[in-house]
This record gives sequence, structure tokens and C-alpha cells, in this order.
Amino acid sequence: MKLKFYIIISFLFVFANAFGQQQYPFKIDVGISQNISATNSKLWVITDAQFRKTIETGILLDTCRVQNTLLKQQVDLLKQISQQKQDLIDTLKNDRDFYIQKNIECENDVESILTINDKFYRQRNIALVAGGATTVTAFIVGFVLGIK
Repeated sequence: MKLKFYIIISFLFVFANAFGQQQYPFKIDVGISQNISATNSKLWVITDAQFRKTIETGILLDTCRVQNTLLKQQVDLLKQISQQKQDLIDTLKNDRDFYIQKNIECENDVESILTINDKFYRQRNIALVAGGATTVTAFIVGFVLGIK
């Protein structure tokens, strides 16, 4: 990564020299003085440590930009996943409500059928007792009257 950065900076310096600008940055050795005039822009004089720090900061900035892009992509992906999960939650809530309603309807139907069943059970018991009593009465009346 550093090598790529140095190559790009070198390319920029060569590109700048190709258009007739002065050769910047240039090195002034320790103990040597030189007069420099600013022609089109401001000139900055920095030490080697400041120059290295500037390059390191530039590399760090590039790394942070890449990391920022990746984090933005992850946030977008998480938003999509969150939306899909919310859609699933909504679907499951609708299904749950549907089945709860169907369960209530089934319970009501079972209660009404049980009520009807109890009614038929009582009627059957009354019919059995009445039928048995009628049969016994008919048998006794037939026996007493002598009907064969």
C-alpha cells in the first residue's frame, strides 16, 4: 500500500515537472541556505519528519476512506437485513392473528356442538325411557286383553 502511494506521488511529481513547473518538493541539505520565490502559489518549508508525517497521514487517510466505504456498505446490508426481518415479523404476526381467530371460531363451534350434543343426549334418554315404558305398557295391556 505504501509502495503504491509512493509510486503515485512520484508520478504526480513527474507529471508536474512535465508541464514546466519548478521541481517541487526539492531537498535543501542541512547547513545550506537558498532563496526561493513563490510564483503561482504559496511555498511551505517542512522538515523530513514533517514530510514523513504528511505521507503517513495521507496513507492513513486513504485507509480510513476505504474503511468508511466498507462500513457504509455494511450499514446498507444491515438495513436490508433489518427490513427483511421486519417483513418476516409482520408476516408471522398476521399469520398468528389469523390462527388465533380460527382457534376462537373452532372453540365457539365446539361449544355450540357440545350444547347440541347435550340436548340430543337428553332427548335420547327421554325417548329410551318413554319407548321402554310404552313397550312394557303395551306388553302388559296386550297380555291383560289377551291379544296374541
